[in-house]
Amino acid sequence: MDPELQEFLRKSKLFYITVIMTKSKSGAKSLTANWEKDWHIADGDEDLSRRLIPVFKSYLAALQKKGIAKSTLNRHATSCRALGGYIVDRVFNYQWDSYEETESGEEILLHYLDGCDGPLIHQDNESWQREIDTTCRKLYKFIVRKIV
Repeated sequence: MDPELQEFLRKSKLFYITVIMTKSKSGAKSLTANWEKDWHIADGDEDLSRRLIPVFKSYLAALQKKGIAKSTLNRHATSCRALGGYIVDRVFNYQWDSYEETESGEEILLHYLDGCDGPLIHQDNESWQREIDTTCRKLYKFIVRKIV
C-alpha cells in the first residue's frame, strides 16, 4: 500500500476498517498476514502485536474449522484487526492503557472484552460496531473456554 495513503487512512481512522485479503490456502495465517505492520505506531509496539496475533489466528482457525462461510470469516477477521489496532493505538499512541510484560495475549484481550460487547471503536457507524461487538463476544467465549 502506498505510504501516503496508509498515513491518510491511519489519521482518518479508516485504517481500522481497511482490510487487504490475500488469497492463500493457509487460511487464518493469510487473514492476519500484515497486521503487525499495519498496527505499527511506535517502537516497541511489535511485542504487543506479537502477543495478540496468535490469539486472533487461533480464534479464526477455530471458526474456519467449524466450516463457517468465507464472508463470515472475513467479517470476524476485520473485527479482530480493528480490535488489535485499537488496543495498540490505546497503549502506544495515547498511552491511556498499559499491559504487564508477563501478560499473555489472552490476558491483554480480556482487559478489553467482556461477555456483552467490545470497546467502542466505531462510534459513528452502528453496523460496524455491532459486527465488532459480535466478534468480541465470541472471542471472549473462545478465550475463556481455552483458559478454563
